[in-house]
Amino acid sequence: MAGTKAGALKAKQAILARNPNHYKEIGMKGGRNSTTGGLAANRDLARLAGAKGGTISRRRRKGETDEEYQERTKAIKNGTKV
Repeated sequence: MAGTKAGALKAKQAILARNPNHYKEIGMKGGRNSTTGGLAANRDLARLAGAKGGTISRRRRKGETDEEYQERTKAIKNGTKV
């Protein structure tokens, strides 16, 4: 690793002298390894995760009885609308 800007430039030139496509290959590896799964690809999963997060942070709504709370958390875990 270079300690100065001049050293970084020299290292970059040396790497490109050995392999002109070095940085392109690194970028290609990152692109191949990436996936667009998870919450970005699944709106229902994102909605469910947000609802669970809100429930955990809030715990119980003001004036909510034990039965109402249990029913609401059960509905959130099952993924149904409350």
